[in-house]
Amino acid sequence: MAQIGPAGAWPKSPDAKTRKSAYLRLFQNIPGYGTLNRMAGFIIRSLVAALGLWLASEWVDGITVHGLGTLLGAALLLGIVNAVVRPLLVVLTLPLTVLSLGLFLLVINAAMLGLVAWMFDNFTIASFGAAFWGAVIVSLTGWVASYFIGPRGRIEIIVAQRRHRSRP
Repeated sequence: MAQIGPAGAWPKSPDAKTRKSAYLRLFQNIPGYGTLNRMAGFIIRSLVAALGLWLASEWVDGITVHGLGTLLGAALLLGIVNAVVRPLLVVLTLPLTVLSLGLFLLVINAAMLGLVAWMFDNFTIASFGAAFWGAVIVSLTGWVASYFIGPRGRIEIIVAQRRHRSRP
């Protein structure tokens, strides 16, 4: 079997586990691979958020986004706001969230979407109801996409192995 990459990077009789570790060793030798992998995951997550915002603007009356630049900028800013401001609000409103059995988190998501819309001139939300349903659509889009992207937002290598049963 021909070797790929640095010497010893590919095992002679690879099973699924050793093949996965060989792939990872091969890619981890590339300078900046970890940063590149995280950056690609961040870009993919931002594009998924942009898709969610676009779907919300198409399906919910009261949400308008003018221009692709505004859509991509709002998606990027929504990711930053959800990473910085949202955790603070979640902690501050924890008693209310517990009393509502977690449903108040939908109100927080709507507020984050409203905050992003407030920062952009070409992104408008007419009412709280529109922000609420827009936040639901953006959240559902991200939830569905996380199934395909992975839980950490990074591009991950998945190796599947088929098990063979021996016949008696």
